[in-house]
Amino acid sequence: MEGKRILDYADGFAAYMQSGTNLSPRTRQLYSYELVLFARHMENGLLTDLSPQTLLLWNKMLYDAGAAVATIDIKHSALKKFLDYLEEFEDSEHAGRLLRSLKRLHIPRDRQPPRQPFSLSEEQVSKMLEAAGAHLGRGPRDRAMIHLRWAAGMRRAELRNLLLDDLDITERLATVTGKGSKTRTVVYDPLCKDDLVKWLDLRIDWRVRTDEQHFFVTVQGGPLHLNYISEIVSTVAKEAGLRKDVWTHLFRHSRITELLQKGMTLPEVATFVGHDNVQTTMGYYHQDTTKLKASYDRATSPQRKKGAASETKEERGDQ
Repeated sequence: MEGKRILDYADGFAAYMQSGTNLSPRTRQLYSYELVLFARHMENGLLTDLSPQTLLLWNKMLYDAGAAVATIDIKHSALKKFLDYLEEFEDSEHAGRLLRSLKRLHIPRDRQPPRQPFSLSEEQVSKMLEAAGAHLGRGPRDRAMIHLRWAAGMRRAELRNLLLDDLDITERLATVTGKGSKTRTVVYDPLCKDDLVKWLDLRIDWRVRTDEQHFFVTVQGGPLHLNYISEIVSTVAKEAGLRKDVWTHLFRHSRITELLQKGMTLPEVATFVGHDNVQTTMGYYHQDTTKLKASYDRATSPQRKKGAASETKEERGDQ
């Protein structure tokens, strides 16, 4: 192991996760990505340079940077699984010592207040679309991704897995496969349709292989990585001058909130975004205190009470 870099074991680690664990494909992909990030954090990426002190400083760096507890948990889990692999299949006593040290590190769980939910406005989304469209060489793709994500309230994985045959550009419809392999039909607006058409024109110029059926692809012509989609969202939000905590799921959250504000019923929105239980959608409704207050005022207004009283008198007269 002398002189070997962490990423020299990446292929073996990926094979171990696939055949030696019960991890889901998504988790395996995430752990591989986290290993790359960890290796980049190391100055030269040598496995022999890792020490308990290195791990302690790494853990402190995550804490001081304000990383969410869930994020630190994922990074720890990925590194633990990697050290497990090295200890068992590469016969590394060094990895075993590191694993024991890593398990002793503390992850504070009460230091951060919960993230306050907020929604993107149409103006903010427009700024993001403009910023995405300015990306050199891939602007039409990035703009179309963000626009469709917003317009259709799609999950990140749903966007990534969207196929060419899933879209009916003429009718502005898309068949989306969500959680549990359940499909639903979503609608998008004419401006989003225009962006999708522009992306399709660019997709042809990229000379993507004819057997690649994913609607959104990389410059090399392959399917997108989920974390790459998140990186695009974060980059575009920064370029648009928005808050730092614009995360990828915020598009779906904001769209649900907006649709409720504009009059769609809870069952309609739940069907549109693929919520099995309308109570899930109800959570977004109650986060929108403006709409909740307006509904309350309508229900308790004197005019409504007067109308209700008149109806009562009429009913009594009929009797």
